[in-house]
Amino acid sequence: MNDVILKTIDLTKRFGGLAAVDKVSIEVIEGEILGILGPNGAGKTTLFNILSGYFRPTEGTFTYKGRDITKLSSEKVASLGIVRTYQIVRLFDKLTVHENLLIPCLSARMSAKLKDKKDRENYIENLAEEVGISEFLDLPTQGLSHGVRKLVEFGRALANDPDVLLLDEPFSGLNPVEVEPLANVIRNFHKKGNTILIIEHKLREFMKLVERVVAMDRGKIIASGSVKEISENPLVVEAYLGKGASRFVGT
Repeated sequence: MNDVILKTIDLTKRFGGLAAVDKVSIEVIEGEILGILGPNGAGKTTLFNILSGYFRPTEGTFTYKGRDITKLSSEKVASLGIVRTYQIVRLFDKLTVHENLLIPCLSARMSAKLKDKKDRENYIENLAEEVGISEFLDLPTQGLSHGVRKLVEFGRALANDPDVLLLDEPFSGLNPVEVEPLANVIRNFHKKGNTILIIEHKLREFMKLVERVVAMDRGKIIASGSVKEISENPLVVEAYLGKGASRFVGT
């Protein structure tokens, strides 16, 4: 059995009188794909902001590989191997795809692994091929389709060689044809033994990817379990899935 790689203990984030995240305790098993499910305002993205070091929790702690990292900055969290993507693509649009992939390769974490320019170029070329964006390397990201831009953002996250990847609605804005290439890249990343936490509102794609689900509503965890268990949980159905939840089971 794999170890717990990421653990939150009573994690809480308040904005004034609102508890956006309210005493959330989760154990993430190394190598799993864990889904975070919930309606808008459930606290999912706020949780990601805490785990990636962008927000400090009001209360509670979280550990990575047994180390308390609650007070670390986002840069230090990323240097440890926890990397996130965003629902809205955030690329350097005046730069090429190659340059977007190069930037994380210059971080302290990657500089220790890529000793010189040749190492970096080989790494970027292999990464671009893996993600399926080799043909776009010399193009500025600004003029690319939304689907390709999503792949570039994912590639940029992978350029950090993360152990844990936090995916905030990776399929947002994608049509069915664009979803599958990104889903395949996510699966291939997971097959290497990496850990993924994913937030997604496209339920069919979400349920196909995840192995276990934590459901949130109004900042609290209301259920956790397998896809089937969550889809049939009355609290989750009421909060989010609706009466048609059973159609997602086993898809």
